[in-house]
Amino acid sequence: MNILITERINASNQYIELLASAYQTQGHQVIFDVQNFLFSDFLPDFIHIHWPEALYKWRHQLKQNQDSTDLIRSRLNYFKTHHVPIAYTAHNLLPHKDVSDFDRDIYKIVIEAADILIHHGEKSIGLLKDSFDCAINKKHIICPHGPYPFVEVDHEDAKSLFKLPADKLIFLNFGRQRQSKGPDFIQHVFHSLSDGNAFLFTIGPNPPANRTEKAIRLFKQNLQGKFPSLFRKSDEFRDVNHNEIPAIFAASDAVFLGHRSGLNSGLIAHAISYKKPVVYPNLGNFREQTEGWPWAVEYEAGDADSATSAISELITKMKTSPLPQNRDNSIWLERNSWDHYVSTVIREVQTHLSN
Repeated sequence: MNILITERINASNQYIELLASAYQTQGHQVIFDVQNFLFSDFLPDFIHIHWPEALYKWRHQLKQNQDSTDLIRSRLNYFKTHHVPIAYTAHNLLPHKDVSDFDRDIYKIVIEAADILIHHGEKSIGLLKDSFDCAINKKHIICPHGPYPFVEVDHEDAKSLFKLPADKLIFLNFGRQRQSKGPDFIQHVFHSLSDGNAFLFTIGPNPPANRTEKAIRLFKQNLQGKFPSLFRKSDEFRDVNHNEIPAIFAASDAVFLGHRSGLNSGLIAHAISYKKPVVYPNLGNFREQTEGWPWAVEYEAGDADSATSAISELITKMKTSPLPQNRDNSIWLERNSWDHYVSTVIREVQTHLSN
């Protein structure tokens, strides 16, 4: 099959690359880019849409007006008129921030046009139906989020690379520090911890609001680099290339998610791919994403006491746990394989085409 994915290979997130590779391994041809969706007469065997924002915001800065709405609707109708099935993976219910009426309209238009709605867990099916009436009578399938490639890096070498204290238990807060991911909540939780052995390592983009904030951050980061034990945390607010990810996870002992809202988490998939214990809030598909991995502890989203209790529970459990390299994530890997993901999608597309 010829598959049009309305995304591009992303240097900071391997999701699309890994999904496309799985399609190709099964003998399918993958064509990328929203350009082929908006401005080409190319007709694939089916279209796989992921983030609707990619259709109008990331690759092309379309005006958020009725003309753009009509363009996207007309393109969806063009493919449907030519009997090209449309699959849509629900990564989010809406964009992470600054949601406009235009955003809501495009999400609704995409869901209305989709023949197959793909979820990373059962919980999001109900959440999507609650958010969009047009999703109620659609075909919904579950394809768990696939794993990320594991590359071994020495733990102590990685800690040294990021100037992290060798005698502390490193909790990783990784990724773009959006408000939806609770960066302030995370700082509060770790400041409140009574266990002085827990150390917070934050790395990911978080642009400063102004020059003064930028200067203050640089000053703090320099101090943290020189005296890490005094701060009980280390912040590296910058873009991260996926080539750095193995060292980042190797330097960490566990992963903490502070999300205030969310449907799915690539960080959970990363953590378990690297056999890292994870503390996560009870949101969206998060619990389902950890199924098959015994080193996961859940807490009440937004509740600092619940979060600190979960961290303490995990620390106690880790004291009696096997070494990270001896933790077995094979059950989780089998359940969450990319091959399973694409096989399920292809089967549903073929069923749709035969009806």
